[in-house]
Amino acid sequence: MGMEPVIGFGPEGWRGRFGSAVSFASLRRYLRGYVRYLRGQLPVAGEKKVILSYDSNLISKKFAREAARILSINRIWVLMPERDLPLSAVSLHIVQNRLTGGLDFRKECKRMNCYQFRILNGAGQLAMPSETARIEWEIRQIPPDGTALEYPETRLIAPCDPIGEFLDFLLEKVDGNLLKKASGKLILDSMFGSSRDILERVFFRLGMRFISIHNFDDPSWGGLVPVIDRRNLKELSREVVQHAMPFGIAIDKDCFEIALLDGAGRMIDGNKLQLAVMEYLINRRKCPGGIVRSAEAGLNIDRLARIFEIPLIEVFPGSKYLSQQLGYSPAFVAVDNTQSLIFDTPTRMRNGILYALFLIEMLAFHDFQLDRILPPGRYPRVYRKKVGMDVTPALHKRYRRILRSDGGIFPAGKRPETVSRLDGITYHFSDGRLRIRENPESGKIEVAAQSWDSKRTGELIENGQILFH
Repeated sequence: MGMEPVIGFGPEGWRGRFGSAVSFASLRRYLRGYVRYLRGQLPVAGEKKVILSYDSNLISKKFAREAARILSINRIWVLMPERDLPLSAVSLHIVQNRLTGGLDFRKECKRMNCYQFRILNGAGQLAMPSETARIEWEIRQIPPDGTALEYPETRLIAPCDPIGEFLDFLLEKVDGNLLKKASGKLILDSMFGSSRDILERVFFRLGMRFISIHNFDDPSWGGLVPVIDRRNLKELSREVVQHAMPFGIAIDKDCFEIALLDGAGRMIDGNKLQLAVMEYLINRRKCPGGIVRSAEAGLNIDRLARIFEIPLIEVFPGSKYLSQQLGYSPAFVAVDNTQSLIFDTPTRMRNGILYALFLIEMLAFHDFQLDRILPPGRYPRVYRKKVGMDVTPALHKRYRRILRSDGGIFPAGKRPETVSRLDGITYHFSDGRLRIRENPESGKIEVAAQSWDSKRTGELIENGQILFH
């Protein structure tokens, strides 16, 4: 028998390559550890109810069905949706129905043949390291023996349909009268993902006209990678031009990220869209509080916070940390380096559908005039660059020395204004940012820089590399 794969959780859950770290055998071990965790954390008598979710990938569905079998054997009630769902809808269902938690199974599109398993706690949030560390400990206590054939307690597996309550939640958050102004002006691309039929149902309820593409279940995702990328939006671009529509909107398969295409079929800068929507929520919606951003978010987030004189809170990269801080801080939104936003709602989960609705609402408010939404020069282009260095004992020793420094190692006149130590070390300059961190996934130490000037970005990278000499 080969060695048992190590089951470890990263910022977004447990993930690995199918057939290697991730398999049905390792899934069963993972679930047994999860059951032990639930019993230890919730020893009080009573029903434990867990909702399972998955994307439209066939193996993801099989993982969820196997999870239902294992959990029911262990006398845990299982709610099994009949279709794939956005994670934000699953989170809302946990909160509104006071469930014990949830398990989510999805295929990663940016990594070949990789799958990702997420754990949601009773607050509908991604499990934090303190929770996943306990589950890892429970998994290690399980002897690596063969599991006897056991049959599920089918009476403990019940169907559920969270979409209705999710639609009500969305409609409560948006301005329906403004959205109606977008009737007949949009093409929607669901990318064969979990958003299909949901945004359409919102529009149907409002009596809106629209065109929708890729809005049916296709486990192969039409042969494309259903992530936000210009190459994957060519058909949407053609449809926008062919139908002479002012805009096209795409949502990735997991309903995390969105894209906006203009009337010429060109993709609008996603980071600028984030800024425009946040400005709209501050100016029009009068959303109170500040912004939570990850350590790797763009410079223009800081610029927006200075313009509106609102608090800016920096946290570790990863949506779970953004969500957690959003719950603690007087902030209305959280943002990282993806084309998504996390709003201060009961779910505090990346919600591409709500983001798309706010975007459409903003477009309607500005009469669909892009120059009013994104004034030229307000948020200059940010130039980014990153280099990775293989970790050696000598390099790691220098890295530890850098982490202990206070910025005085930079030449006089070029020292940073502030230094933060979240996931490595970040030097903040008036005209840019330099971040040095160890990436456990790639096994490299990364030097990343961003600035509003490409030459300055290159200089920051050189300065970061010099620190290791």
